[in-house]
Amino acid sequence: MAGTDMDPEVARGLFEVGATLVLLGVPQGSVLGLGYKTWTLGPRFRGVKMIPPGLHFLNSNEACGDIGPKTGLFLSLKPRELLVAHWNQREDELEFSMRSASSGTQRRPSAYGPTSENWTPTQITQCNMDRSYALNSVLERHYKEQPLGVLGELQFALVCFLVGNVYEAFEHWKSLQALLCRSEEAMKERKDLYPGLIAVLCHQLGEIPPHFFVDIVSQNDFLPSTLQDFFQFASSPGVDSTLRKRAEQFQVHLTKRFRWDFDADLDECAPVLVELPAGVTLD
Repeated sequence: MAGTDMDPEVARGLFEVGATLVLLGVPQGSVLGLGYKTWTLGPRFRGVKMIPPGLHFLNSNEACGDIGPKTGLFLSLKPRELLVAHWNQREDELEFSMRSASSGTQRRPSAYGPTSENWTPTQITQCNMDRSYALNSVLERHYKEQPLGVLGELQFALVCFLVGNVYEAFEHWKSLQALLCRSEEAMKERKDLYPGLIAVLCHQLGEIPPHFFVDIVSQNDFLPSTLQDFFQFASSPGVDSTLRKRAEQFQVHLTKRFRWDFDADLDECAPVLVELPAGVTLD
């Protein structure tokens, strides 16, 4: 994008096909963000040009610096597209004069834990241990034609949290990740889905800022414990050998990078053998 260090070849390409945002009336001193790029605006600011076509998150803090609350929306920009927006002082937000912007998905996160009122206690317990039924229900309802679309939702949720500071998106990311990682039977049946999941998680964990793990992800050991279940299921009989190998490589990578011990406390939920004192018997 204009105003940033850019390879000359990339700059020439974006000069030809890049989109342009004309943003008028944004208060001086405001912080404007587009994806991971941010600018503190001066009196001569009028917009951003040479933006790569695609989906971008545009956000702003009115004269509050990085500590102020963000308002923003998602823009799907076409090659050489020109968008014009004016700052609404009453609402403290940008208003676009043409209908090319989308605020993102309005569908609220699904409740990823469906059960049947006719189930027995044993079936309910099994469903909580292996969440394949819930996963298959979600895929059938929302991604029947393209099951891999659920991986796009996983990526979209994390982007909304990291870039848009939407905490609900982080909770949705956790819920969806737990659903995918704790579905043992689905790992055996959906051979195309899980190699993609490993690729997405590997990329996400490489992009997340280091402090993220200390402050949020490592809280209550959510991520290590979820992935521990995933690796345990991936080593089960019946899992595709290619998926098993990729899971093993992913586990080694995470162990080296984050020093997580995925072999610890695997037996903490196993039955405990209690020895009775001498002379004590049970009727």
